[in-house]
Amino acid sequence: MNSERKKEKELLTFSLITALVAALLHNWALSGYFYWIFPHFDLLVHFLGGLWLGLNLSWLYFFSGLFGRPPITKKKTAILLSLALFLFGFSWEIFELLIWQTLLEPGFALDTTGDILSDIAGLFFAYRYFVFNFIENKNE
Repeated sequence: MNSERKKEKELLTFSLITALVAALLHNWALSGYFYWIFPHFDLLVHFLGGLWLGLNLSWLYFFSGLFGRPPITKKKTAILLSLALFLFGFSWEIFELLIWQTLLEPGFALDTTGDILSDIAGLFFAYRYFVFNFIENKNE
């Protein structure tokens, strides 16, 4: 197996492990009421969600074959992950607003801002990981 294929598998593995950790933490938080006991616990889960989304979409777009084999560039990766933020991060907050009517809760704006910033941090970490492994260190 060549080193590029190995890196692709590592990316997918990292993505799957991130999803598993996020799901376990989320279930643990729900069963232990951590979201209510520790008000900022959800920031960790949002970070992991953003990280998973960025890793998974990067693999899906560049390596899965569903979109051919587009050339990997920093610009394409940044656009892909920015679109992910708008499609998924903001959509989730709108979903929370509509379903749970969170606008009526005290601290709604601060909570939503923290959630979005955590999503951005996770996506940025995914961007840096992807760029470092597939663009900057391509000659290794």
